[in-house]
Amino acid sequence: MNIIIHKGTHNTGGTCIEIFKGASRLIFDLGLPLNTDPGPDYGFEFEQYRPKVKGLYKDSKETNFVSAVFLSHFHPEHSKFISEIHPRIPVYLTESVFAVMKSLEIFSGTKLLPENVKLLKTNEQKAVTAGDFSVTAVPAGEDAPDTLAFIIRCGGKTAVYAGGMADYCRKGMVPESFIQEIPKNADLLLVEGAIAEAETENLVKTEILFEDEAVNTINYATAWPVLVNFNPLNTARLLSLSRACKKTNTIFVIDLLTAFIYAQARSLGWDMPDLHPGLFNILFFDAHEKALKNNNQAEFLTRMFNNSIKFAEITEKRKRLVQFRPCHADAYNRKKLYLTNKTLIYSQYDNAYYGQEQQSAQYRQYIENHNLKIHYARTNAPAYVENLKEFLDLVTPREVVPVHTLNPEMFGGLFENHNIRMCNDGEMFRL
Repeated sequence: MNIIIHKGTHNTGGTCIEIFKGASRLIFDLGLPLNTDPGPDYGFEFEQYRPKVKGLYKDSKETNFVSAVFLSHFHPEHSKFISEIHPRIPVYLTESVFAVMKSLEIFSGTKLLPENVKLLKTNEQKAVTAGDFSVTAVPAGEDAPDTLAFIIRCGGKTAVYAGGMADYCRKGMVPESFIQEIPKNADLLLVEGAIAEAETENLVKTEILFEDEAVNTINYATAWPVLVNFNPLNTARLLSLSRACKKTNTIFVIDLLTAFIYAQARSLGWDMPDLHPGLFNILFFDAHEKALKNNNQAEFLTRMFNNSIKFAEITEKRKRLVQFRPCHADAYNRKKLYLTNKTLIYSQYDNAYYGQEQQSAQYRQYIENHNLKIHYARTNAPAYVENLKEFLDLVTPREVVPVHTLNPEMFGGLFENHNIRMCNDGEMFRL
C-alpha cells in the first residue's frame, strides 16, 4: 500500500490523499486550503490550488483513471474540487452531503457535485470494493451523520483516514461508537492535526459550550435583536443555535437558504426542531426566492411564507436572534435597518468568503457604522489534545500521520508515546 498526501501536510484544509497499489488508486478528499491567499487586488484563481493528480479530472489526458474518490464531509476545505472529477470515476459520499450540496447548487447556480455520485449508507456498514481495496465508511461525529472516517484495507495492511473526526462533536470528544469501529493496531492513522495549533482560551471549545454561551448571551442581552453570523453549512452549529433559541423562548430569524438546508437535514433524520413559526421566522431575500422558484420549490416557499418576517420588523425590540451574514449587508443598508449597539455572535472563518470581498467590506463597514459589539465563538469543535491522546492510546495505531495542519511538527511533542511520521506534500511512502 502506497500513500501520497498531495495537499494537507502543512496546510489547514486543502486535504487530498492518494492511496494506491498497482493500478488501483483511491483519493480521499479534494479541498481548498483555508489559509489560501486571495492574491493582489483581491483577484483569485482557485485552479492554482487544485491538487495535481493524474487521471482524476475531466480535462485529464491520462487513460489510467483513479479507481474511486471518497469524501469525508462537505466543507470546501475537503470538497471544493469534486465537481471537476472525471465522470468515469465514482465519488462516494453520504446522503446528507449530497442533500446539502444539491441545496447549494440551487442557490449558487454553480455545479458543485460530480457526475458519478455513489451514496454511502453508513448504517449498513458495508465495505466498498474499489480495485484491490476494501473501504468501510464510519460516522466520525455523534451529531453529524455526514462526517466520515474511512477504514482502508489492501494486501493485509490497514490504514484509517479520520477525515473530519469529531468535527461536529457537541462534547468535543471522540464518540465511543467511533472508537469501537476503528480497528486496533492499524498500520496507519491519518488524522487531522488542526488540534495541534494553539488553542485560544476565549473561544468556545465545544458545541455544548457554544450552546450554553449562546443561551447566556441571549438571556443577558439588553438590546434586541441579537445578531449572529455562522455558516449555514455547519449544521451542528445551526442545531446548537436553534436549541439555544428554544431554551430561551427566542425567535430564530434565518434566511431562505438556511431554512432550506435546515429542512433537508431534518428530513434525513437529524434531531432538529420543526421549522414552526413559534421558533423560526424566515427572511425572504429576492435572490433566494427566485432560485427556489426556478428549481420547482414552490411548495417549500408556501410553507415558509407562514413563517415570513418583514425587514422592518427586525428592528423591533423583540426577543429575536437574527442571522446576519455578509451577503445580507447590502439589503440591510438599502432597507435602512439601523441595528446600532447590538451584539453580534461571530462564528465564522474570515477567510471563508473567497470571491465575496465587496460584500465582506460592506459587512465590516456596517459593523463599524452601527457599533456592533462582537462576541467571537469558535466555528466548530474538533477533537482536542486530551481527547485525541485518549483515542490514540485506545486504538494504538502503528504509525500516525498528521494532515490538515499548519504545524505537524507539534505532534511529536504532544503525542510522544506514538510513532509520528512527518510528511511533505507530494511525497510517497509505503506501508
